Amino acid sequence: MSQRGRFISLEGIEGAGKTTLVRALQTALEARGVRTVLTREPGGTALAERLRQIALERGSERIDPTAETLIMFAARAIHLDNLIRPTLAAGHWVLCDRFTDATYLRTGSCFPQQATSGSRHQLTATLAASPGSSECFSAKMTIAQRC
Repeated sequence: MSQRGRFISLEGIEGAGKTTLVRALQTALEARGVRTVLTREPGGTALAERLRQIALERGSERIDPTAETLIMFAARAIHLDNLIRPTLAAGHWVLCDRFTDATYLRTGSCFPQQATSGSRHQLTATLAASPGSSECFSAKMTIAQRC
């Protein structure tokens, strides 16, 4: 019987150390024989990255918050279907640099269940950094859902 995969996301403001920490976590888990896939939100697959580019590099055009939220959730649905769910089904762990919490904070939107078909990460690590500083001064682990 294969081991069940786990889904862990790291959240925090720009410069809090998410990417550094998620890479260190990947190294530590793989040293213990856990197979991992490192990914990010928004993006994570070729098509989801294209949607990310639309939302983040829009030039002089304005995207209203509702449209931006819909783009992010479209990218997330693609990411879940093409990378996250298959990885978990194979028994591997998914380590994600941001997931749904970042969208809530950025857009203030509700969580559209249809975009994720009820899929949620099992653990979120929220990193706090002092404003204007890239130094991480605390890490708070919050259980998003029981593993």
